[in-house]
Amino acid sequence: MGLLNLSDADLSGFEPLEPGRYNAEVFEMTMDAVKNLSGEGKMPAGTPMVKIQFKLTDENVNNRRVFVTYVIPPKDYDTGKAAKMKGMLARTFMALGDSEETVRNKNFDPDLNDYVGRECVVVVGKEQKRTRDGEPIEGEFNNPVKGVKPAGSVAGTASGGLL
Repeated sequence: MGLLNLSDADLSGFEPLEPGRYNAEVFEMTMDAVKNLSGEGKMPAGTPMVKIQFKLTDENVNNRRVFVTYVIPPKDYDTGKAAKMKGMLARTFMALGDSEETVRNKNFDPDLNDYVGRECVVVVGKEQKRTRDGEPIEGEFNNPVKGVKPAGSVAGTASGGLL
């Protein structure tokens, strides 16, 4: 690799965002699968999931990224929980412009690349990071996406407005 000159590297990182609603667009949307190498996770290895990276577009947080992953539960998963999990993903597709009729069609086969650039409003939370053992990490926070709303449905607050 050779020598690296990192003497002018910015080590500040990102401060966590305040919880609230932010204008955004889909930056990337992909399919993946649960790894669960230890076998101790909630879902078996190979369970499909949709991963979405949003780019925030509000002026004071322009280009910050937030992420959400939706696991698509296997057929033998608890029926009530599976319906709620699928509902979160269905509402996201509808917030990104698909009709309920399209999303609930048994043959719904979205091209995830078609969603890149679509505008929306993301509801962002603020939660303390935890170690693998579940212990809180002092002073470190995540900004999970708690929901996705249609573009223009709510003015982005970017200041920690009500969820």
